[in-house]
Amino acid sequence: MIFFERGRGGMDKETILSELKHLLDEQEEVDLMSFYQGLPLTYRGVIYDVGKEEATLIVQPPDSVCLTWDSLVYLLGPEPIDLLRADVVSFEIVSGTVKLNNFRYGGPNLGKRMITRVTPPEELKVDVRVGEAVFSTVMLDISSQGVGVKLDADSNGVSLQRGQQVQVTMYLPDKRVPAQGAVTAVVAAGDEQHISIVFKEDEMDIRPVWQYISHRRMDILQELQEKYLTAYMEGAGR
Repeated sequence: MIFFERGRGGMDKETILSELKHLLDEQEEVDLMSFYQGLPLTYRGVIYDVGKEEATLIVQPPDSVCLTWDSLVYLLGPEPIDLLRADVVSFEIVSGTVKLNNFRYGGPNLGKRMITRVTPPEELKVDVRVGEAVFSTVMLDISSQGVGVKLDADSNGVSLQRGQQVQVTMYLPDKRVPAQGAVTAVVAAGDEQHISIVFKEDEMDIRPVWQYISHRRMDILQELQEKYLTAYMEGAGR
């Protein structure tokens, strides 16, 4: 098991590699975590080799197909707080062999990302009301706890700040869903801002959101299965 003290910032490289070698000797499985379309995905892996700078693992399909395009992956021990981040050096999909290096502490915020959230495959409109001002934007992602939207630079001078109370109306494919919420994060992204809004669940009907997330999750998993089969066939044909 890889141990970290919460908030400590993690272990140095030599200690991390030593712990990985211990996992190798014990033949203990680990979990790897990737994110696709906002959805957290975990898949099993076993350490095959540990060198001076990198480790080689054998990982299970199909969600491991994310390693084909991801440059970063999380490695988790038995508890969520026991985690590392690592860079993907290479991934051979037919054998399931991935090489990782640059291991470091996973950070304190992974728990938030582990909440099931999904990104929509098409633009979904969201109206945001701040006081008397209303602007229309598009959804970035959605979870049972909140929604992410973007605020363009030309949004009629509207600005949002952390802690601000807002009212949103989300236009899901089969349902118009109003909700009260509060801004929890404002992140600059080029000429726009990405806004995180947490729902006040006791003041909304959350069921349409649950249904949308469930259907979208199934679509994403099916898409990953197809991507894995395509990538595997291409790799096997080389």
